[in-house]
Amino acid sequence: MINKKVANVAIALDGVSDNMTFMFGGFGLSGIPENAIAELVKPQQTSTRKNTKYGIGVGIANVKNNVLRYSHSGGGMGATAYLLMYPEKDMVICILTNLSGVNIRKIVGELEDVFIE
Repeated sequence: MINKKVANVAIALDGVSDNMTFMFGGFGLSGIPENAIAELVKPQQTSTRKNTKYGIGVGIANVKNNVLRYSHSGGGMGATAYLLMYPEKDMVICILTNLSGVNIRKIVGELEDVFIE
């Protein structure tokens, strides 16, 4: 059997990009180790080392009072979704609508005004 152990999760995830599939074994957070999640949401860099402020499928920002926010949005004809995760606050907000053309970023700002101190 081939030994595929590596020294840390950064080495294990080296080269991971959008639209890739990989597996983790374990029990925490439904089998995904917290350090792997942390590595996947780190901002990526372009080939010229420019910071993209975007992890693998996840937007990364510090919002009101420097609170860390991970986010992902999507939509199609007649629907919009926005997922907001605030790990330091142990809080997740999910916005789903069956309307297109909704100013969802405005709604995000209004929710952060209410829930982020």
